[in-house]
Amino acid sequence: MKRKLHGIVCGLACAFFAMLSAITVNAAGTHKVTITTENYAGGVAIQEAMNLQQNNTYDKLEIVISPGTYNITEALTVYSNTSIEATGATLKYVRETSKEGTDGRAPMLSNYASGKKGYTGAGNISINGGTWDFQGKKGQVNYDVSMEAIRFMHGSNYTVTNMTLQNLYTSHYLTIEGVENVTIQNCVFKACTAPKLKKEALHIDIMHNSDMAPSNQDNTIYDDSYCKNIKVMGCTFDSVSRGVGTHITVAGVYPSGITISNNTFTNITYEAIKAYHYKDLLIENNRIMNAGFGIKAYLYAEPDEKNESNYLTALKGTKTEGVPTNLNAVIKGNVVQNITSSGNGFGIHVAGNSSRVMNGVTVEANTVSNTKMAGIYTTYVNNVKLLNNKVTGSGKTGFLISNCSNITTSGNVVSNSKETGILTQFSKIMTLSGNTVTNSSKHSIYLNKTTGAKILSNITSKDKKTGICADAGCNGVEISGNKVQSAGKNGIIVISSPSSKVFNNQVLTTKNMGIYVSKSNNTSITGNVVNNVKTTGIVAQSSTGIKVKKNTVKKTGKFGILFQKTKKSNASKNIISGTKQHAILYTADSKNKKTNIKIRVLIAKKGKKVVTGSVYGKQKITVTVDGKAKTKKSKANGQFSIKTKKLKKGVKVKVQVTDNLGNVFTKTVKAK
Repeated sequence: MKRKLHGIVCGLACAFFAMLSAITVNAAGTHKVTITTENYAGGVAIQEAMNLQQNNTYDKLEIVISPGTYNITEALTVYSNTSIEATGATLKYVRETSKEGTDGRAPMLSNYASGKKGYTGAGNISINGGTWDFQGKKGQVNYDVSMEAIRFMHGSNYTVTNMTLQNLYTSHYLTIEGVENVTIQNCVFKACTAPKLKKEALHIDIMHNSDMAPSNQDNTIYDDSYCKNIKVMGCTFDSVSRGVGTHITVAGVYPSGITISNNTFTNITYEAIKAYHYKDLLIENNRIMNAGFGIKAYLYAEPDEKNESNYLTALKGTKTEGVPTNLNAVIKGNVVQNITSSGNGFGIHVAGNSSRVMNGVTVEANTVSNTKMAGIYTTYVNNVKLLNNKVTGSGKTGFLISNCSNITTSGNVVSNSKETGILTQFSKIMTLSGNTVTNSSKHSIYLNKTTGAKILSNITSKDKKTGICADAGCNGVEISGNKVQSAGKNGIIVISSPSSKVFNNQVLTTKNMGIYVSKSNNTSITGNVVNNVKTTGIVAQSSTGIKVKKNTVKKTGKFGILFQKTKKSNASKNIISGTKQHAILYTADSKNKKTNIKIRVLIAKKGKKVVTGSVYGKQKITVTVDGKAKTKKSKANGQFSIKTKKLKKGVKVKVQVTDNLGNVFTKTVKAK
């Protein structure tokens, strides 16, 4: 049946040329050809129309494919200065496999680029509308056939709009290779019939070799021409292997000026967006739902499943550049939902490696939810900004920051992470400020081996373990102005991170300790408010030179401030109340021990005109009854007796103990 149809189409060629001869060229040098199902229903007719521009005969050739169904029996080649209007038409690629010959699985449509270098192939081409069906379903002619469906290479100025591309078995629906100035807008890429074979529906590639950029044209020239100034806007990708991007690249060659915006990706097997080795990149306002992987912008990837490199050496003579000092990559305003891959299920992943570190990346105002792995993951990225993103329900961490430097993480909202809300490791020079982290299954904010970090003005709550933890190698960390609420265990922890500062934080309602510093010499804990903790407000442990100053500690289940195995450490000018045991305790294994603070005995009896008790050693005691205060120092053995007016039953008696370093402990009782 296919051969019969082909014969009919070819037999009508003369009539077609007769029809064309009746069409005139207008004054602007534009030639228009209209094809209908009545005069032709095959690819030969369309190709003959395209051939009119083979020698660039007209300023512009307009081909209108009228509404109807067309069986395309030939691989089509389009020439420069041609527009194709196909709104309402369905074009089915039924090319006979016996015609493959030496040109392989030829695409339905490609631009003429034989013998062309750089961007000199056929360009100034536009295609609008039409349903382009590649017949890849089971039982159709291209089932189990891998082919690039539409291909442009070595040219400039392409506009592809309002097309629907569907039913491709595998490979790329639209491939652009070594081209510039391309707009792909309001197109639909859908129904890949072998969605587990890893191919981008819209493929951005480099003219490097026949494996990377296959061609069915004679004398195809490979010169490492790359894509630049590419816009992909308002398109829909549904039920395809990958959405848009690149999976192999050339060292020192960077596709540039890539904009991927306002597209919708649904039911994607692997990556929705795979931006490999791009610079001057904008990924903005896309919506991704039900994908294996959300957005990946990267300079490095491990070899593929066949252990083949995806990073090739440039051809001789190719002009290359080193890793850019500023990639100018922005990932902004995207919505990423339901990311399912158990190994690579990141919402947004920005990645380099130790030899190809990414520089100059902004990830801003994205909404990421329900990911299998981290919501947002950056590794080997310098000068990175993570701003005002919202991450909910990540399967691992909300944010994972690894091997990065000069990091700004600000204004983000992270909730319901299955592990830690924000995790930073092996990094340096980071500002983490103004973030809100809630309901993490481990820690809200966790740092490991991150130097020069500033953790400022964040709000954490309802984590299962710790609000803020700097754990090992976070030398010089500053933790300031944060509000830590309802921590499952501890509020703020600093471990093995010397010369750190913990100041002006609020730690409210924890199930263990408020602030805990261990093995972190020369650390200061200043101006914090710790209220309603189950065990101890502030703990300094196994360190030298810990200064605990001007903190307010209220309502602790055991101690206000505890020094354990410390040297040259002390507490001064702290205000403490509501502790059930010591206000300040230096354990026996602490060197240079100062005086402990505890009201060991307190007696305030009704009808008496005196309040008596005992503390540790000679300290200033102030007793206040009905607003009248009297002060007296305790004896050397700690006993005190302070006269008051006659005590009535139930009257409140406030007792303050002030030591020689200005610490104040307050306890209030009622006269009995």
